[in-house]
Amino acid sequence: SAGDLAGEVSLYCSVTASHSILAPILSALRGAHPAVEIMVHTGDQADGISRVLDGQDDVAVTIRPLQLSRRLDFLPLLESPLQLCMPAADCAVRELVLGDTVDWGMVPFIVPERGTTKELLDQWLRERGIRPRIYAQVAGHEAIVAMVRLGLGVGIAPELVIEASGMGAEVEVIPVAQGLPALSIGLACLRQR
Repeated sequence: SAGDLAGEVSLYCSVTASHSILAPILSALRGAHPAVEIMVHTGDQADGISRVLDGQDDVAVTIRPLQLSRRLDFLPLLESPLQLCMPAADCAVRELVLGDTVDWGMVPFIVPERGTTKELLDQWLRERGIRPRIYAQVAGHEAIVAMVRLGLGVGIAPELVIEASGMGAEVEVIPVAQGLPALSIGLACLRQR
């Protein structure tokens, strides 16, 4: 319309994205369009794409899926490398990883239940012939970092989450040959919208 942009937008994101990615975007949007009301819902980023496709939310801050639906548009905002991490404190898990020869089949893994990160980890493990000992499957990268910090296993999370979690000093990145890929994090919405 000829007037100011107004209305309501439903946005879905993880807790980490809400404070590390969205804060400057929402601040600028509020300054430019104060009549736009943003309804923010948080949860596991792996649910973002399905929530947009199902019409629960207008837009999601999420990882770009390996196969992007033709119904979606994706605007990349940043890249964050995936990191394999272990507890920084001395514990049985750390000893298994730091031994002369790592038997990855003996190391407990904390893995995502679903989503792009799970797909990438499964592919990475398969390519190396590693059959992981799964300690836990959890929803959300933040939960993986917390469980690694507690010494329950090794896990995979985007560097952004490790740094933003406040637990970055309590987990240590495991250097791996032929590292894990970087994730494209951005905004997904229905193409028709």
